[in-house]
Amino acid sequence: MFYSISDDFDCVLMLTWSDWDKEAISNRFHYATRFADSLPVLFFQHKNTISSEVRVVDTQYKNIELVNVSVQLTLRDVSTIKKILRARGYRRPIVWLYDPINYKLLIESLSSGFRVYHATEDYFTDTKVWEDGIHDIRKSLRWILPKVDMVVACSNGVANSYARAIPAIKNMQVIENGCDLGFIDSVVPETVSRRDSDKIAVYQGGVNDRLDFGMIRTLVESLDDWTFKFIGEETTRNKDWKAIKELPNVIYLGALDRKNLYLELKCSTVGLIPFYVDAWIKNSLPLKAFEYVACDLPVVSVPIDALQKHPDTFAIASNSDEFVQQIVKLQFVSSDGQAKNLRRKVAQENSYNSRFNALLAKIEDEINKSNQKSANIAFLYDAGAVETKTVQEHVAAFTKYSSSRIFNIPCSIYDWQALSADPGEVDFSSFDCVVLHYSIRLSIVGHLQEKFFNKMRNFDGLKILFIQDEYENTERARSYIETLGFDIVYTCVPEDYIEKVYPSYRFPGTKFINNLTGYVPESPGIEDFGIPLDQREVRIGYRGRRLPPIYGQLGYDKYIIGEQVKKLAQEKAVSIDIEVDDQFRVYGDQWYRFLGSCRATLGTESGSNVFDFDGRISDQLKKMSERLSPDCYYDQALELVSSVEGEIVMNQVSPKIFEAIKLRTALVLFEGDYSGVVRPWEHYIPLKKDFSNIYEIFDLLENHEFLENMTAKAYEDVINTGRYSYQTFVENFDRVISRYIRWPRENNIFALYVDQVPGDTVVKQIMPPLPLGVVDRKELLANISKIHFKKSGGWLTIKIPSINRKNVKYVIRKYVVGTIQNNKCLYAVCRAVWQRIPAKIKEKMVTNIL
Repeated sequence: MFYSISDDFDCVLMLTWSDWDKEAISNRFHYATRFADSLPVLFFQHKNTISSEVRVVDTQYKNIELVNVSVQLTLRDVSTIKKILRARGYRRPIVWLYDPINYKLLIESLSSGFRVYHATEDYFTDTKVWEDGIHDIRKSLRWILPKVDMVVACSNGVANSYARAIPAIKNMQVIENGCDLGFIDSVVPETVSRRDSDKIAVYQGGVNDRLDFGMIRTLVESLDDWTFKFIGEETTRNKDWKAIKELPNVIYLGALDRKNLYLELKCSTVGLIPFYVDAWIKNSLPLKAFEYVACDLPVVSVPIDALQKHPDTFAIASNSDEFVQQIVKLQFVSSDGQAKNLRRKVAQENSYNSRFNALLAKIEDEINKSNQKSANIAFLYDAGAVETKTVQEHVAAFTKYSSSRIFNIPCSIYDWQALSADPGEVDFSSFDCVVLHYSIRLSIVGHLQEKFFNKMRNFDGLKILFIQDEYENTERARSYIETLGFDIVYTCVPEDYIEKVYPSYRFPGTKFINNLTGYVPESPGIEDFGIPLDQREVRIGYRGRRLPPIYGQLGYDKYIIGEQVKKLAQEKAVSIDIEVDDQFRVYGDQWYRFLGSCRATLGTESGSNVFDFDGRISDQLKKMSERLSPDCYYDQALELVSSVEGEIVMNQVSPKIFEAIKLRTALVLFEGDYSGVVRPWEHYIPLKKDFSNIYEIFDLLENHEFLENMTAKAYEDVINTGRYSYQTFVENFDRVISRYIRWPRENNIFALYVDQVPGDTVVKQIMPPLPLGVVDRKELLANISKIHFKKSGGWLTIKIPSINRKNVKYVIRKYVVGTIQNNKCLYAVCRAVWQRIPAKIKEKMVTNIL
């Protein structure tokens, strides 16, 4: 089964020196047309001209567009190109490079690009054929090739030359030039063939200074009974070439389209490769070599290493006398049946289709390697929301488990209202990715501080959104997603309904990934709150409440399950602790202590199946509440929302399910799917929604062996497997972003006290003074007020380009954190201790170290 390249990429950007309209046959053409079978191809060409615009035009080939750009790309051009890509929904390109000089700005801006350099020429072997500009090309190649995912060389000779010149190349692959056998067979009728008496030698390709015109002239004059055809664009001013064209047995046909070219080759007798002989040519593999063979031509060529393995197909000649001998000899081999079969076999083995399949296999291998690079990620959240354990653990998990460097930045309007710092000072340009956490509610106008909104909109790196409660003011959130241009959205909408909520025509370039609202809790010592089963006197403990009717049946279930089970349990004198009033809710460790003291807890699926896309339902409910008494309102409101409920099914597992399993508390749940996390009678006791089996459940709660077996099974499958751990969740997140950030920006970012830096170090403040850990708003304000500034220093978030890495010794992290930053636990402890040290003592410590 062949690798499906569209699973990992959404377009191919070919960055060339070419002029598409003048290239009848080229490597660019063969690979572009094959990529286009699976992905849209944008073929960039500058034609060595300066232009003030970026212009996209169609070609005659499906899925291939030409992008005409200036030979001197500007930042404005790059911005325009990225807007074009974004408008088409292209986020994960293959960047297929031929021109290493003129696209540097664009290459650097495409951090998600899988970069491939196609080495079709040996630029590192000296030759008299080509000298102009070679040093500039070599310089550019030395810059770019260590920064590509793969170098594809057209021959072993080219590969070896590049490897010697640039040892830093990480991944060198050899995929030789081939032939377009399928196309040739389709356009050249079988009836077209040469006559045995014909004596036609043909050369096809660029008529340029690679050709040994002196040898060719001698050859043509020596074989005056042969006709010599030359096909291709002439770019040489060689005097011998002018003389050759005037010889009576020479026909120059100029550049032909592909069909007529192959017809001419098919009617010829011998194909020629009459280049100058030097190391540069020996290392090469001319594109024409196997094209001749595919047109059933025997070939006479100068010595080329890649052709030596086909001695029965390619005759080697080093001078005009040897060329004459081989041409005459091959006239009689040309029509030999055995030789024709061999040429056919060689052409099939070297077709571009087989070459392309080999390329896809190499790309798949590289993609599957674990080569994740550490990125700088700005993680935006609402500091006030982390008072909720689930939110705090969700935010903190990224710092704890991600292989990238996470900078937690409060960004709600409430976080900044009491601060003297200006959010306008925040600079995202040094980050590779900005993540907006679900604690920022996009359904609420203005919750995201306005300056952060504008900075996110203008940020050109990877943008990721975590969103929950998507049934509330859905259209407002969708508009945010469109305006801010998120590349990835982690949604709670099940896979089957994502297209209904986020139609692909509106979000063509956004990847939507289903995730849970929370995962297995990691609060230190949480399991200590779970007391032995035989000491748990309370059979069922539960805290619920009556949610607003906008939450529909799922919201009502949270109330009715508690209300009815409490009533039925009291009738049977079952020991319970069930409340469905807000005044009895408990939080934090008190909640864990409560849950760990009960044999079982109740539960329902969470979320809402009532999608209020434009706020209209909320408006209707508000008007209804104003004219009805509370007793009448709730029932009529539920009846109203039931008419739209269920068009999108959002039933989800609640984080409270994980908490109960962790505390080995049995689950009594309404029948449901629970996101596939728990299964009835394996992990939970199913309660029918008419409560008809509640008395059987009361009996089961007296069966210690049954409860211990069920809670142990739930613990093993849900907790011990790690499938629903925050670590697994973040590791999966890292794998996803590694496909989008293959080449992180080369910045070192530090959130530190900086006393001084040397004058030759480039240091840029990218954040006002902030503690970048996970804090609630009270702690945020307290820490801000403690910051002590002096004239020569202060708390800064800065970037230091890697080119000046040696000067990082002036930053305290070099001394204090540098040796422990790979130990996340030790780092967390040191950071916590550091935050509690008084500012004046910190200042003295820093001064002494520096």
